[in-house]
Amino acid sequence: MAHTRSSFLIALILPIMAFGQAGTLDLSFNGTGYTSTAIGTNNDLGRAVLQQADGKIVVAGMAVIGAYFDLALVRYMPDGSLDASFGSGGYTTAPVQPIRDEAYDLAIRPTGEYVVAGRSGNGTTDDYAVAQFTSNGMLDAGFGNAGVAFSDLVSNEQFNALALQNDGKIVAAGSMAGFGGLLIRFNADGTLDNTFGTAGIVTSIVPGTTGGVFEDVVIQTDGKIIVVGSFVGGMAGNWTVARFNSDGTPDLSFGSNGFTSTDIGTLSSLPEEARAAALDANGRIVVAGHARNSLDLVVARYLSDGSLDA
Repeated sequence: MAHTRSSFLIALILPIMAFGQAGTLDLSFNGTGYTSTAIGTNNDLGRAVLQQADGKIVVAGMAVIGAYFDLALVRYMPDGSLDASFGSGGYTTAPVQPIRDEAYDLAIRPTGEYVVAGRSGNGTTDDYAVAQFTSNGMLDAGFGNAGVAFSDLVSNEQFNALALQNDGKIVAAGSMAGFGGLLIRFNADGTLDNTFGTAGIVTSIVPGTTGGVFEDVVIQTDGKIIVVGSFVGGMAGNWTVARFNSDGTPDLSFGSNGFTSTDIGTLSSLPEEARAAALDANGRIVVAGHARNSLDLVVARYLSDGSLDA
């Protein structure tokens, strides 16, 4: 029986006058402005993308291999063609546990290795997972356990974002069932960093809330860690920005006890979610997400003390 399947899809829309009107698809990229790559047997999914200094494009996500979902990494040439020197003909897949492995975020080290963060499911629980691949697309045997660091803390946890410190350590942010936001720091070799939080792990619930999730993480030049997400208090949640010191303790100089919670919308039945964060040249925190007003797009900017920048 015929079925519909999904593939990794990447499109570049570049404002280059030589290739047409600004904002239109760049036809110099794969001849169409986009490319689609079928890896597994059904419903592949790309979740994170980065472009290297040499112009190559790397996408991380998952591929369906038979009955299972595996971590997947694809590398394209600047023109949109698969990079045949990477993995197996341009892509690589890696099973962690037998059921469902997914990469949600991706970073590249100065030395060329790729680090991905996400989750690994065994059919009963979802565990946090971080994997490292070599520059040619193979799991890095010197990282974690045969290239992967994962663990089951409670019933379900996952990473949504990661950031690399200048010393090579990995900060990964996500959620843990019953404990709200999850923040873990790994040493460069994939072991837990015992100088951070409790044995490398920080779990966090904003005071006055019952749970939540960290969606993105960025690291300041002074080593402090910014996370953004949504925390639930009552029927729905406000979006939240938090800052932690480099040892994993809340930065009490930021917001209220290290957290600032912004109630933007008015519809109490819908959640508000801060999805992405960046630091501008002046150290201000720029956050994007959505509010309760019919899920309106929101961009907000915070000062370094956690207050909104009027």
